[in-house]
Amino acid sequence: MDKIESKLKKGGRYKGFDVLDVANLDDYSSKGIWLRHRATFLEVFHMLNKDEENLFAFSFATPPKDSSGVAHIIEHSVLCGSKSFPVKDVFIRLANQSVKTFLNAMTFSDKTVYPASSVSQKDYFNLMAVYGDAVFFPLLKKWTFAQEGHRLEIDESGNISIQGVVYNEMKGNYSSFENVAGDWAVRSVLPNTIYDLDSGGDPLEIPRLTYKQFKDFHRKYYSPSNCKVFLYGNIPTEEQLDFIQSHFLDRFESDSSFLPLANHVAETEINSPAAFAAPVVMERPGPATDNGEKGCTVTMTWFLGDSSDPVQYMESVLAAEILMGHDGSPLVNALLSSGLGEDVAPNCGIDGEMHWILMTTGLRGVKRGDSHKIESLVLSVLEKLCEQGVSQDDVNAALLSVDFSQREVRRSYGPYSIVLMRHCLRGWLYGKNPCCTLCYGEVFKEVQRRIADIPCYVQSLLRRLLLENKHRSLVSVYPDEEYLSKRIEQEQILAHKLLSKISLDKIRQANKSLALFQQKPDAKSKVSLIPHISPSELVVSVDRIHVERTVVGDGVPLFISEEATNGIVYFTLGFPVDVLLPTDYLLLPLFCSVVTNTGFGGMDWSACSARTALNTGGFGATLFTSSMQCNAKDALELCRNDFALGRDWIFFKMKMLKGQIPDAMGLLADCVMQPDFSDLKHIRDLFFELRNDFKSSVVPMGNDYASSRCSYGFTRSKAVDEIWNGLTQVLFIDDNVKNIDTLPCEFERILKTLLCAGAVIHVTADSSSMTAALEGAAWLAEKCKLCPPKNRNKAAEKKEPFVDLIVEVSNKFSEYGFKKDSSNEIVYTGTQVGFAAAAFCSSACDTDESVYEKVLAHWLTNSVLWEQIRTIGGAYGAHAWNDGGEGLFLFSTYRDPKPLRSLEVFLSALCSATEYEMSKDDLEKIITGCYSKGVQPRSPMGRGSTGFLRHLYGLTNEHREKRIEILLKTTLDDVRCVAKSVKEKADKSFYSAVICGKNMEKIEKNTSNIISLPV
Repeated sequence: MDKIESKLKKGGRYKGFDVLDVANLDDYSSKGIWLRHRATFLEVFHMLNKDEENLFAFSFATPPKDSSGVAHIIEHSVLCGSKSFPVKDVFIRLANQSVKTFLNAMTFSDKTVYPASSVSQKDYFNLMAVYGDAVFFPLLKKWTFAQEGHRLEIDESGNISIQGVVYNEMKGNYSSFENVAGDWAVRSVLPNTIYDLDSGGDPLEIPRLTYKQFKDFHRKYYSPSNCKVFLYGNIPTEEQLDFIQSHFLDRFESDSSFLPLANHVAETEINSPAAFAAPVVMERPGPATDNGEKGCTVTMTWFLGDSSDPVQYMESVLAAEILMGHDGSPLVNALLSSGLGEDVAPNCGIDGEMHWILMTTGLRGVKRGDSHKIESLVLSVLEKLCEQGVSQDDVNAALLSVDFSQREVRRSYGPYSIVLMRHCLRGWLYGKNPCCTLCYGEVFKEVQRRIADIPCYVQSLLRRLLLENKHRSLVSVYPDEEYLSKRIEQEQILAHKLLSKISLDKIRQANKSLALFQQKPDAKSKVSLIPHISPSELVVSVDRIHVERTVVGDGVPLFISEEATNGIVYFTLGFPVDVLLPTDYLLLPLFCSVVTNTGFGGMDWSACSARTALNTGGFGATLFTSSMQCNAKDALELCRNDFALGRDWIFFKMKMLKGQIPDAMGLLADCVMQPDFSDLKHIRDLFFELRNDFKSSVVPMGNDYASSRCSYGFTRSKAVDEIWNGLTQVLFIDDNVKNIDTLPCEFERILKTLLCAGAVIHVTADSSSMTAALEGAAWLAEKCKLCPPKNRNKAAEKKEPFVDLIVEVSNKFSEYGFKKDSSNEIVYTGTQVGFAAAAFCSSACDTDESVYEKVLAHWLTNSVLWEQIRTIGGAYGAHAWNDGGEGLFLFSTYRDPKPLRSLEVFLSALCSATEYEMSKDDLEKIITGCYSKGVQPRSPMGRGSTGFLRHLYGLTNEHREKRIEILLKTTLDDVRCVAKSVKEKADKSFYSAVICGKNMEKIEKNTSNIISLPV
């Protein structure tokens, strides 16, 4: 690409800023510009490039002194009103009315970061104006502290409880066994440091935080001298510096009482861990809620040094990849084959987010008392590798994995610039040049050179970092049935201790005053201060993703996406699974887990895992289902004429470099043509890994499970999705332990059926790799004798078989409380917070009303639900959305202390919508916020995948543009009418699901179907 130019030069000045460095960042097609403000010591680092999605992030070192969660509570609270924008819900106002592509705030163990991005320059500076004012000049009123942090509440029966958004969020964190186990792995090797504390907050410590301590923390740490402003994108650096100066820094310079902090708080306050004289061994309890069976999670964790040292970090990553990069890697293979546990611990690998590098390995599902056996096994593997050496294939596979991670542009829950920001802060926060932790290309080449030139380099690396490193721990976290009950008891003791210092009347009065304040609307004059873009400034056109459809081999549909993938080829081979019997669907998640992780092509699973790592950047199988995204008549006609459309799929996905294409295609062919399902022990290991993954996800992802559960009976694809990814699958895989021996035959039958069902192929690559990728596709189609997709199983063409399957599932799991037509389910599991969801029919995706429902859902999320469920109710989150493709309207809450109350709020919110007198200005802001959801940029891989799926389910660019056109022309009458229509639909078909702990809320059993989840 063209060279990025800037007038700023190292050693120069720009107005009040000194230019500390200007460097080319060729790995990211950017120029890095590092500046410091002379008067306030605020630092700015800009990755200047041609990307139109600009991002800023205000970052502060916020080392905790205890586990009161003060940094986390501050993160929430600064966005509850500031001097220039004195409204009580600044964040949600921005979310409602901005065309942002990312908007968030994040508390880490040593820092707090406030990032936002947009593709609109005007919107970008609007966001920066509000965010900068929020972090530097927040109001931090006492009501904010009570709402976001903690407060005492007394219910109608006189029961005392502690409430608060952060408090309830962290109760959810302490309800997860895996989170607790992961925290102890870190704390065990970093005792007496900030990482031995919980920056998010321990619910047993949060209520001890005082309002004064809260205010003092902000005063100390939210100073310009402790602020690092990360910038990314194509807006000129000078223009951004002028904005920062005029909007924020001028206000500090004019304040004679301003005293800047000593620079680099992180350097002076984040103490180094004392070296261990000998390894540490510890055993700790965790919640017995989501750990599968009664096994422990046992981990070994090493302290490896400074994460801001690029070479040290790269060597650590390389060592972890060699040992644990894939199932056939030496350490993972030994652990899985040992029989000491069920599967590898989920926190295995490198933790480089902190100032210190940690590496963890271990198993979960371990018999209590066997931790020493795992330690012995791990050390014996390391000793063998150090003595006999590491195979060149393992080294090459590790290098390939690192290479992929450096060149691949990934977009996960935000723009790729978020990843770069986090890399940058790893060193910058501690006084180093922000470029130093970004130059991984150069460091990677240096490590490659060392491997090639220095004899036994890898062995010496493993010996130095791990085998001879006494700074390590062995931690066993066991599931304790009394863990949560003990914490609840301690919380109650703490609540009554706090109660002894204040009268009941004062608590009631304080809560009444808070509730009145929370429900009182902000003055329109204050709300109008928050800038926004008018719908008239937005364009109707959408980002068109070009996908070419052709054929390969014997008429196999081939979809081609040419994107700037930086030399990576993304390849998908898809088979329609709706040729199977409906009862086979329950087995498909496990089939996906096994089919690409077993032996094939005459090799065992370990050798295949190594082969995969050596020849690809990743290989796996996934399931996908959706309804057609067009009107019912067109959908029926399209699907009748084209058997590639509107199907349920299994996708074999692989990514590779151009030179790997022949070997990667051979690997894929062997996988689907010559699988070996005979290794029952390995299948058993994969079974327990999947089962544990499902079980451990229920508490952290309860909102998704509740949403899936309440919507599964409405459409075929929702039923399929619930069977694959919902509570049905959780119970099925738990119940299927006794049937593991039958799985090989079942898998062979399923794969044989799929190979006869026909296939589709999708390729995403750049122009330099496309020809080779298409040749690989042609070879694969011929080698595997692929044919075009055949018609669906006749039984699968109708909905009835899936209704029958729901009945069968309900009968199969009746002992847990499953019923066929229950409209209100309560699902019990071990958690201190709950999740509520509801679903009902809405308008079809091809109607104008479907667009208006999205507007309504956006308004509900950012008004009534935010106020009633989050602000007043104390839940971490609440959302409404319209799933137009499925014809559903949904609600859900996350980490909710009162989920049954939230169900009532859902219904009352719809009533409020029919009565609310929305202004034209309100509507314009909502339309702008809705618009942002439809213009989110995508990574090259994401663009290819999205374009492919749109083709498979009939969503055209013209349809998308039409929907945006309808959105921008939405009127107040449109919203009023659809609000009434939605309320009427909810009255007819309101289905709900709640996941909660048994003691959370009083359940009226005669009005609910009770399910007891065995996790």
